[in-house]
Amino acid sequence: MQIGTPLKSMCKLSPPSGTQFTRLVFAVATLFVSAISFSQTSDLDLESKLNDSELSSPTLFRAIYKADYKGLPVSAIGIRELTNTKPGEFKLTSSAKSFFATIEESTSFRWSEDSLEPIEYHYSRRGVGKNRLTSLSFDWDEQLLRAEEAEPWEMALAHGTLDKLLYQLKLRTDLLSAHQAKQPWPVLSYDIADDGKLKHYEFQVIGEEALETPIGTINTIKTTRINDKHDRKTIFWLAPEFEFLLVKFRQQDAEGRGFELRLQEATFGDRVL
Repeated sequence: MQIGTPLKSMCKLSPPSGTQFTRLVFAVATLFVSAISFSQTSDLDLESKLNDSELSSPTLFRAIYKADYKGLPVSAIGIRELTNTKPGEFKLTSSAKSFFATIEESTSFRWSEDSLEPIEYHYSRRGVGKNRLTSLSFDWDEQLLRAEEAEPWEMALAHGTLDKLLYQLKLRTDLLSAHQAKQPWPVLSYDIADDGKLKHYEFQVIGEEALETPIGTINTIKTTRINDKHDRKTIFWLAPEFEFLLVKFRQQDAEGRGFELRLQEATFGDRVL
């Protein structure tokens, strides 16, 4: 998942076109979580400490978000949910629905003390624009990744490879490990399987902010993607109190045009927020 897509110019007094709104819905379905920060500890030393730390199972959750495109009252709703499918295996789903389009994305994975291992990834887009279906199968025994889509492909499967949805949860667990160990924020980098290639993402923490939300005030850390496109700025607000759950997202171009995603309600474990 490339985080977002470049935003095209549009008339100030006109609502977004079908193509632009489809891009918004695509972003709502696939944009979530990212981070890193500043540290004088060497990356190798910190990575070793994080890998040695024991990770408990993730807290199950369901979160609902509302999206606004350039302040216009568009009816785009995004839902993110984590469920436990069997001992040691989980499923993370993300969806966005509007009058124009429906986006559904999911990843099934194994959770162990020091890793998240993808099993299957599915993506579906229906509605305005060209429909798209993608399925990835991770064969760790054969070390091979197989993709079923318009043009099927295969690639060698290297240790640590993640899909376009699972890396977001891995990012959260890495932040949580550092937070619980009272370590400086680590440099977070991930190798993502996408279109037959291995793409590299990096993030950093840039500050803290208390946000007013429909469920109350939530303390967050602000994070951004490193080496984002020169004319685009992407910022995430993540809540340490809730294992770095996404609270707010904003993406804008050099002229300030863009969209914003905001948490509306959530269930975190057995707690209704």
